[in-house]
Amino acid sequence: MFLSLNPSRIKKGLIISLSSALFLFACSESSTEPKTTKPDYGIAGDGNLTEILEYTLDETKVPAISALLFKDGQTIEMAAAGKTKMGGSEEVTLSGKWHVGSITKSMTATLAGIFVEKGLINWNSTIAEIFPEYTDAILAKYHGLTLQEFLTHSSGIEEIDLRQWYASSENIMDQRLEVAGEALNTEFSVTRGEFSYSNTGFTIAAAMLEKVGGNSWEELIQENLFLPFGLALGTFCK
Repeated sequence: MFLSLNPSRIKKGLIISLSSALFLFACSESSTEPKTTKPDYGIAGDGNLTEILEYTLDETKVPAISALLFKDGQTIEMAAAGKTKMGGSEEVTLSGKWHVGSITKSMTATLAGIFVEKGLINWNSTIAEIFPEYTDAILAKYHGLTLQEFLTHSSGIEEIDLRQWYASSENIMDQRLEVAGEALNTEFSVTRGEFSYSNTGFTIAAAMLEKVGGNSWEELIQENLFLPFGLALGTFCK
């Protein structure tokens, strides 16, 4: 997914939920030689954040970096340095979109919490309760798996090969149902209740939320997270 650091788009509620400084890195190697002099870090708001980022950019060998410093919901300083891609000439900007990975699980869990509060689903809602029409098509031992188990990587569902869906033009909600159907028809070695990191489990959780929410995960996230927090520039990769 992509997000912007434009402060006019970020509300206090989101800012205070983050750590005291947010760093977003683009991932690749750089041929730039590191600077020899390390800048004085100084104090927040003294105006040398750009210099610090330029030094960090050279040290970390990444094409670009952006940082936002804030306290008590107020932006103190922000800066960006580097190129939008390795070997490119376009400079990154604060209003540009950054590809942010590994945060959609927390977003899915937050959406689940919102739906639990709305009474649309419970943490202990099971596969059989949410998808009664598919119980005959999946292994009986998975009928009782709960939303909470999928969100805590304790369902016993391991990873399945998702490559067949990478280039699919099929409706995204149908794709998630297919992933869920295949996973819930597969015997895994992990015991239920045992922690086993699983992207597939979160895909199934997303399908459960889509069923009760009546829309795609992407639309539900936009409606329930992005818009309330003022993330008008947030989009998803395709």
